[in-house]
Amino acid sequence: MTGKLSRRIFTGGLIGKTQEQLSECRLWRAVISQAISDAYLNDEKDRFAVEQWLETEDFQTVCDLADICSSKMRGNFLHILNSKSAIARYEGRKLKDLIDKY
Repeated sequence: MTGKLSRRIFTGGLIGKTQEQLSECRLWRAVISQAISDAYLNDEKDRFAVEQWLETEDFQTVCDLADICSSKMRGNFLHILNSKSAIARYEGRKLKDLIDKY
């Protein structure tokens, strides 16, 4: 086993700690990343759709497939949805960067 595989990643419990990601996991993280963009952009229709999606079983499934803690991600989404535009954009971009990095 290489040293790369044995490193630990600290992401505050939001994202799973597997070093190597499967293509499927990256795909589902891209779905969540797009939903984050929809949550902080100014289109009310998209923001409403994200808010509704958070309460569905599909959200839980997507988070599971992306190896992301759904309860913490839901909290992050709600924070973004309830923040002022500038703060939501800043926090949303930080969250997207975290998801894309791992």
